[in-house]
Amino acid sequence: MENGDLLVDGGLLNNVPADIMMEMIKGKIIAVNVSPEVDLTVASHICECPPALQLIGERFKAQAARTNIPGLFSLLMRASMINIGGVEDKLREHADLCLHVPLKQFRLTDYNAIEQIVDTGYSYAKQEIEKWISKGSIC
Repeated sequence: MENGDLLVDGGLLNNVPADIMMEMIKGKIIAVNVSPEVDLTVASHICECPPALQLIGERFKAQAARTNIPGLFSLLMRASMINIGGVEDKLREHADLCLHVPLKQFRLTDYNAIEQIVDTGYSYAKQEIEKWISKGSIC
């Protein structure tokens, strides 16, 4: 809240603001997209939504024994990212280098894996930027 206004993350409307950066700076722009490449999925044997009590029971099972059904939080998070569909085209138009970090081994809510996610992103970005520099694209 600020002066009676409710402020929300701008990522809901423009999650990779390369266009805004292009207006603000004169240098090179590197845009990084960490959005999932694959939408939420459900186990192939599930044809309809299980009863509520079964879904609640799933949360108490060991991770490996759970049925692959996204939880409410995952669904809400993914719904808030719905405008990501055209992000790649937008990035190519406004950024000098576009990175799409390969994070498909992680779920949207894998908060306990934050160090692995950061390491994956850092390694990928370092490798891609080195390739970009070696091509002379940074001049």
